[in-house]
This record gives sequence, structure tokens and C-alpha cells, in this order.
Amino acid sequence: MRITSGSLKGRSVFFPQKKRHIRPTMQRAREALISILASRGYLHQPSLQVLDLFCGVGSVYFEFVSGGATQITGVDKNRKHISFIRDTLKRFGYEYPTPSRPKLTLICADVFRWLDAHISSPISPYDIVFLDPPYQLAGSKVLELIEKIFDRHLVDQEGLVVLEHGRQLDGETEKWSFFSTKKKYGGTFFSFFEFDQKKQD
Repeated sequence: MRITSGSLKGRSVFFPQKKRHIRPTMQRAREALISILASRGYLHQPSLQVLDLFCGVGSVYFEFVSGGATQITGVDKNRKHISFIRDTLKRFGYEYPTPSRPKLTLICADVFRWLDAHISSPISPYDIVFLDPPYQLAGSKVLELIEKIFDRHLVDQEGLVVLEHGRQLDGETEKWSFFSTKKKYGGTFFSFFEFDQKKQD
């Protein structure tokens, strides 16, 4: 996989060949997503904070690193995935933080439990929350995640929640609270959610 934009554009990420269960976001979909976020002004903010839930092996996480976000938090329960992202960041020269580089945080935790932990310990809201849960996860559980993100104000009032999903949720996410718009790229769908649902592409 190659990073599609930003300071690391063209750099290769070599995913473990034996990990057949991984499903990194395809290049065409990643390019389209970054283009949408750039056109809406998110990637040009002076202090962009991103939360990447179910970050997996980091296909989208690396795009935000390359795109100039100032703070990026990734959460995934697979320890090997988290280690892979750390090793790749080290290869890219992001082993140690500097004033000109983003603050990178990787958390090995179950996403549902991690979100529940923030009921009593609120954090500063993020400008973008990206989540890519397993495609086989039931729609009711995915909706639960979306509602928790908004109920606990993990996303800024002017921020955006982006859900990557497959065909199994096509036609379903449009019925959910805070839904704004949806884009399709092959078998990959992005549903967008925000407090102000009048903002659409």
C-alpha cells in the first residue's frame, strides 16, 4: 500500500502477508476520503485532532499522519496491529515527537470499553472521528458506537464522524441520527455524520 497524499505521499506500507483477516481501506477510497476532507477544510485547520477507531494496521491513520494533523489517536484491540503501526511510524522517522510533528497516540483496547471509560473522564473533542469496525459487526452495534460518540461529545460541534462500512449497511445508515451524506467507492461506503446535518458535499 502507498500513502496517497501529504508529506509521506508515495511511501510504502508493507502489511503482514500472513494476516488474511486484515482489511485495509483501498487506495481509491482513501484518496476520495482525503479529497472530501480537504475540500471541506478539515485538513487545513491549524490544529486538527483526529480519532481513529478500529485503526487496524493503520491505512487511514497513516494518511492523517501524512496530511498534517496535529494530534492523532488510534484505538484497536489487536496488539499486533498496534505494534505494526508503531514499527512503521519508526521506519518513517516518527519515533520521537518534535514541535513540527503530530502528537501520535496508539491505544490497545476494545473500542466499546474505551468509549465507556470516557463517561466519567471526558476528553477534548476531536475534529474528525473515523471508524472502520468489522464489516460483520451488527448494524445495531455500529449505531451504538455512533450514538456514544455524539452523546459523549467526542466530536467537536463543527466536527465530522466518518464511518467506513460495506454493503450490509447500505440503506441503513441514512436512517440514523446525525446522518449527513454517504459516498460509495466500489464495495467501500463512507457514511458521514455531524451535529449540523445541513452541511453536505
